[in-house]
Amino acid sequence: MMQNQNLTIKVNGEPFVCEIGFSLFDLINHLNFSAKSIVLEHNADIIPDAQLKKTFLNDGDNVEIVTIVGGG
Repeated sequence: MMQNQNLTIKVNGEPFVCEIGFSLFDLINHLNFSAKSIVLEHNADIIPDAQLKKTFLNDGDNVEIVTIVGGG
């Protein structure tokens, strides 16, 4: 029997299916965000840019992405 190669997380409250081994960096690239223009919360923890490639998603994780808008 083949094992499921996908997991389901929530991104800004919406279900999102991705492959096992997907990192937070992979997620923001897939969603066309720039790490420099967002604040990312993973399971209630703010994740610094340097940790995005080292933090991998697990089934049931909750991710909130907030975009930063400059202006004046």
